[in-house]
Amino acid sequence: DQYYSQERYRQRFKVLQSRLKDPNVAKIVTVTEGEVTSRRFRVHFEMDGCRLSPWHDIPLKNSDGSFNFICEIPKWTRKKFEIATMEHMNPIKQDVKNGVLREYKWGDMLFNYGAFPQTWEDPKVVNEDTGCPGDNDPVDVIELGTRQRPCGS
Repeated sequence: DQYYSQERYRQRFKVLQSRLKDPNVAKIVTVTEGEVTSRRFRVHFEMDGCRLSPWHDIPLKNSDGSFNFICEIPKWTRKKFEIATMEHMNPIKQDVKNGVLREYKWGDMLFNYGAFPQTWEDPKVVNEDTGCPGDNDPVDVIELGTRQRPCGS
């Protein structure tokens, strides 16, 4: 039943409110900072010269009903990039574990991996199907298209 599905969704994910009422997402550009091989590398989002948070400012849905997708890890790559949820304006950065920049060891990503903006997986809510709690990040998404999407697209 549709009500049950919507209520279940609300319990699992907190949808955030955008500061941009009707942004033209085609006008959003990415600006990189630092060397791609360094811990200081960031992918920032801007529109009309103003910094945006890809997590909070890009709408989940467009007026045509399609969803926006933030690509963190492009298809055919290994670097584990993610939205920096604890940094101002939430740029994309490469994840660090034990002081080392993270990369997938088992091979290249077979799809474009990223997140839905304005969503959040609550660590206090355990998924009934997997038994796993949310990871305190935006909802993870894979894009199964044939083309590689750039990080930040």
